[in-house]
Amino acid sequence: MAAILRNMKDPGTPLPEFAILDTSLLLELSLQSQSAAVSFLNRLASAALGGNALLLVPLLVIEECYFKLIQIQYENAGYRNWHYDGYKPHPHLISRYWPTLNAFEQAVLNLPAVITGPDDLIVTSLSAIAPLHQQMLQNIQSFWLLPKDAYIVAEAQRLGVTDLATLDSDWDRLDGFTVYRPL
Repeated sequence: MAAILRNMKDPGTPLPEFAILDTSLLLELSLQSQSAAVSFLNRLASAALGGNALLLVPLLVIEECYFKLIQIQYENAGYRNWHYDGYKPHPHLISRYWPTLNAFEQAVLNLPAVITGPDDLIVTSLSAIAPLHQQMLQNIQSFWLLPKDAYIVAEAQRLGVTDLATLDSDWDRLDGFTVYRPL
């Protein structure tokens, strides 16, 4: 069975009460390349500011966003192979990118969104949910996800959140979840 899909392009799509926000969606806060994503984030932000939604961002999503933003900055500085020609010989340049990372974090917190880490994953019954690393492996097998996506889904499962917002169609395979993305 597949996920229930909700079209984030449709302004009439009902918003979730609780939602996990994915990397692909949050990067739009900086890149502004998909107006449907930005419009959806604005709708979610209004709901969250009004107390009608809780937006959750796993720490791994923040890590992925920082990584991508750093990559983009090195590429914009002219490093074709950003990692080996840019970062490795010039790690000090990362300090120039701090304003970009800081602005991104502020944009996430201003949604308002809550950044969650493994310490926030409270298990109500130890026998009900597998350890996070085991649940991640199960998600790789069950949904054919890559490890980072499987981990983010495992965090959603541990938090009891079944609504996910992303631009990634891989999440369409998530049985038992509702996925908000452009259709």
